Amino acid sequence: MLQEPARGRSVRSLQHHDPNHGQEGHYLDCRSYAVYHGCQAGRHEEAFRDVYRDRIPRGGDAYLIHKLGAFGTNQSLLANFFESPWTQPVPKLSPAAQAWVTSEAAFVLRALGRLTNAVEPMRAGAEASVNLEDWKNAAAGYGNLSELHLTLGNITEATAAARQSVDFADRSTDAFPANG
Repeated sequence: MLQEPARGRSVRSLQHHDPNHGQEGHYLDCRSYAVYHGCQAGRHEEAFRDVYRDRIPRGGDAYLIHKLGAFGTNQSLLANFFESPWTQPVPKLSPAAQAWVTSEAAFVLRALGRLTNAVEPMRAGAEASVNLEDWKNAAAGYGNLSELHLTLGNITEATAAARQSVDFADRSTDAFPANG
């Protein structure tokens, strides 16, 4: 009997223990290509709404990030929705989608440890939520911006962003949990 190469044994072992092994890569590849090609065809809104937002997360559970921990892949997908990385979303996206991709880019940059790079998109995403009068996301965005500034040691900016977060939370009809 011929000896199976070590890599083949490892993959077969993984497949034995995880019946879904190998399917995730294919699942993600197909949707990643759909996002890329949709954006290349100028159909950014459809690629965002129908593939990136609705299909990749698998029912809203942030599958790419929470299950796979694929922050770098998420960053690559998000790049398709920007004219200038992380600060200027393509104008073909709706204002709400622009706010969302900008905020998501900030989240991913922060998670990847690129804290100073996350400040501008986090601020822009929070401001976009204000412009949309989306007080809940504006409050959350400024709260996140406050935490980021605090982490970076920017106490004055952290305090200002925290005040804005409270102001927008007061405007929101949604209940916010009290911290502390």
